[in-house]
Amino acid sequence: MSEKNSNTDDENAKYRIAIGERLKSERDRLGISVADLAQSSSLPKRTIYGWETGATTPKADFFAANASLGLDVAFILTGQRLQESAQNVI
Repeated sequence: MSEKNSNTDDENAKYRIAIGERLKSERDRLGISVADLAQSSSLPKRTIYGWETGATTPKADFFAANASLGLDVAFILTGQRLQESAQNVI
């Protein structure tokens, strides 16, 4: 593997891990268990665990389907709370 690919892989892993940590944080904030999120998404629990550990990342359709649960999608993806983003615009 070239050095460029290795650096890209490392950076992608950092993003996956950060997104997973923020997804878990949001799930905890809302009091939603892994089992509940998996059931509402029609996904196995191992998929949710994989996201939360940074093994993989959720696709856009997951966020679209579960935004009604109260997940702050902006926070999960960027680390900025939705309210913070709106306040910065004003």
